Amino acid sequence: MWLAVLDQGLVEADLQRTLPKLKAPTLLIWGSADPIMEEEVRQSLPRGAAYAQVKVFQGLGHNPFWEDPSTART
Repeated sequence: MWLAVLDQGLVEADLQRTLPKLKAPTLLIWGSADPIMEEEVRQSLPRGAAYAQVKVFQGLGHNPFWEDPSTART
């Protein structure tokens, strides 16, 4: 996803517009208690990326792999 954002330049950060450029399978990961990515954004991202799958880690925040390194094995 970040490559699609960077493709638009660092000034342009409209994820909704750049997501359709993703053609590869994409895994979107976040924690259910993420204070940075609002629920509305979390729900809209998979709709914008045609090949996206979502993995939500319950009770974790924005960096689930830092908060609970065992999640890296799931």
